[in-house]
Amino acid sequence: MDDTMIGRFLPELPWDDPSRKPRGRPMLRRFNYYDNQISYQELLGCGGEGVVYRVYIEGKQYALKIFQTWIYKPDYCRSIGVSKSRWPYITSFSHECRAFARLDSMGENGTWAVKCHGWIKLSDEQFQHIQREWGTKRYSRWAIVKDYIPDRVVLSDIPDIKRKMTIARKAKLFPGDAEPKNYRGSFLVDLGRTKTWPYIEFIG
Repeated sequence: MDDTMIGRFLPELPWDDPSRKPRGRPMLRRFNYYDNQISYQELLGCGGEGVVYRVYIEGKQYALKIFQTWIYKPDYCRSIGVSKSRWPYITSFSHECRAFARLDSMGENGTWAVKCHGWIKLSDEQFQHIQREWGTKRYSRWAIVKDYIPDRVVLSDIPDIKRKMTIARKAKLFPGDAEPKNYRGSFLVDLGRTKTWPYIEFIG
């Protein structure tokens, strides 16, 4: 994943740009405060896709998911019929960008899944904390900004979770992440394995 993604897969438009967000081919817009200082407060979790921190940006609290450096596997890509020019489509970062963009274009941002505030590519200064904690190679500069929700899922959230799955079906999203650890309250917070129709693996 490099800067060629900007323009092809990601717009430079800020999140609050007044121009209409297309429903046909929506793309996730950039976080409004992408070049502001990030104050890292707490490690919320890490896994196969990335690392998540509770952060403060412009005095507001967010969850910042920073994605692992993606290592493309040519044999796997060929086995599912994905050409090299489309490899970025099968990354966890791309999965989340497409899913959140689809929800936002439908007016459903923050309903089924946690509210998203856009993508960000971390600057040298913003990335310093990650370098100190994890080194320079494990994680990329690509990240997504989301609401911070402290509440774990509980049994009383299950009816809402079931009810809100109709939103995912309407949006033609196929979540591969719907397990208790990926929920905060009734909101799904991890869309790294969520596939958005039309998905390249489905259509070849």
